Amino acid sequence: MPQRKVPTSCSGGRTAKRSIQSAVNASDRNDDVVVCPGIYSGKVLIKGSSRNGMRLRAAALGTVTLRASSSLKEGSLVTVQEVSNVLVRGLRLSFFSSGCVIRSDVVTGFWVTDANGTDLVSNTIRATCSATQGRCGYNDGIRVRYSTGVVIDANTVRDLKRGSSFERGSHGRVEDNKVQFYHTKSTSNDDGKPRHPCRQRLTGGGCPHQVRSLSPSGDPKLNLGISIPDAAGGSNVDDNIVRFTKTGIGIKRSESRVALNDVPGAGLLLGIHVLGVGTVVDGNLVRGHDTGIRVDTDGGLSPTTTLQAT
Repeated sequence: MPQRKVPTSCSGGRTAKRSIQSAVNASDRNDDVVVCPGIYSGKVLIKGSSRNGMRLRAAALGTVTLRASSSLKEGSLVTVQEVSNVLVRGLRLSFFSSGCVIRSDVVTGFWVTDANGTDLVSNTIRATCSATQGRCGYNDGIRVRYSTGVVIDANTVRDLKRGSSFERGSHGRVEDNKVQFYHTKSTSNDDGKPRHPCRQRLTGGGCPHQVRSLSPSGDPKLNLGISIPDAAGGSNVDDNIVRFTKTGIGIKRSESRVALNDVPGAGLLLGIHVLGVGTVVDGNLVRGHDTGIRVDTDGGLSPTTTLQAT
């Protein structure tokens, strides 16, 4: 059960709250809310300056599941709003796993808005039903708006239409995440931490772009793995694995860096698509797409996007 101010274990003597939201409501600035192993239901809202610096985390990674209600048609499971420097770590967000209910396009796992300095680390967002796309599906794993300095690190997004997205007024870092649609013909069930085949970073060694063919693996329907549309300032997309998506990584009018990502496809549309200027695309492994890396200059602007290999 969730506990307040017990940062090391679930063995404290205090009375524990029986829902994650009630524990959040009882917290103050810079508190730790430790969630003990179990399955929880309902939404979680972290809102207001009185929650600045709060750390909401699983006592042990992979042991806490927050399950969506079967009636969820809009909104998000976890909302971080009008707050700063919040950490959410180690939660498993699970969407309804059977049947077909018409979903709204605004159903998301994490929704971050007006929340500078938010860190989302080592979380899993997944839908497990057989019809997770289209009208029966869910849209975004992680969605960020009007928030700067956001870190999205080592998360897994499965079977949603998009993995993560920085929207207007936002920037941050997307690093070491895994995004995949496990379609019916896929045999993989790996939720492990991504391992890029070329991890010398940007400090030396040979890490050229690679574009290779890959045997088809069914019909993935994940539209866009990682999206940086119209982000304010620079956002880095590094060391992510984005598998079998129609477009792996999309950068739109954002001075960003896209480096050391692994983007396999299966005869799909685009590995990496950059629209606009000022983006550095460096050392990515892209294969199995109709087009590996595509750069458009966006209405006649002089192209300053850089494709390089360290």
